[in-house]
Amino acid sequence: MGLELTLPVEKSDAAGYPVWSVVYDELVCCMPQGLTIEALEAIAAMEPRHVLMLDSILDDTLKLNVVQIFKHASERMGAEIELRTI
Repeated sequence: MGLELTLPVEKSDAAGYPVWSVVYDELVCCMPQGLTIEALEAIAAMEPRHVLMLDSILDDTLKLNVVQIFKHASERMGAEIELRTI
């Protein structure tokens, strides 16, 4: 994603779900199980430019919702949130 490896990383919380924030929410990483729609909305409210998540933490319902949640957040921000799954 073009970010330097030396940039600050901090553990944060999105509606009770642990996330890792790189460069003050430029990139938000979601790795543990237990992701919820409320957590996705809280992550979108952080206004990240990039979001990285493990595909295995997304069930079918979350996959449908994550696209819509980040699409609406992108419209509010006036900039696209890039979502990548691994």
